[in-house]
Amino acid sequence: MLVAVHAGGEVASRLAAETVIAAVRSRPDMLVDDPTPEQCEALAGLLRHAIEAASAAVYRRSVEEGNRGMGTTCTTLLIAGSKAIMGHVGDSRLYLSRAGQLHTVSQDHTYVNEAVRHGIMTREEALASGYGNIVTRAVGPHENVLVDTLVFDVLPHDRLLLCSDGLHGYFEQAELATLFAETPEDQLAQRLIDLSNERGGKDNITAILVEID
Repeated sequence: MLVAVHAGGEVASRLAAETVIAAVRSRPDMLVDDPTPEQCEALAGLLRHAIEAASAAVYRRSVEEGNRGMGTTCTTLLIAGSKAIMGHVGDSRLYLSRAGQLHTVSQDHTYVNEAVRHGIMTREEALASGYGNIVTRAVGPHENVLVDTLVFDVLPHDRLLLCSDGLHGYFEQAELATLFAETPEDQLAQRLIDLSNERGGKDNITAILVEID
């Protein structure tokens, strides 16, 4: 999932998505049903290199078109048997719902999160600073980008939500967990989008829901 975050972001998100998809599809031999730990690490590397290639492609396009600075967030997910592999840049999020508990898998690359994580400010102070919406890492503004990757187990009936900050910004984690527990799976994504719009809908609202058979 990709969400525009800078000028020309709609171009950046489309180009980045095309680049990532092409990079993954170029290695069908790696997409096995029961990967070993070594194969999982290789898949994480594939996602990392795919997102790095996307950043380089977006950066080159921005130079060619005289629109430097355009960029996008990028949160990707590969499912291979009982393993999930995440590649992540920006402030879109990946959540995992399991046995009534909701976990945030990704880490926001934002001023607020970095300030809080390093003990510079409390969350309330960071939000009040006026820099709350600043993304500290994105695909495209620079040719190179640092990509977070993670390999983790998935179990039957796990649900995974990939969503933009235009959605998760309207919910506290406890409310999201309740909605996961109480909303039929085929209605959950639309329910979250509808609530986000009702609460302001000031930014791109995107949601992708995956359930493990």
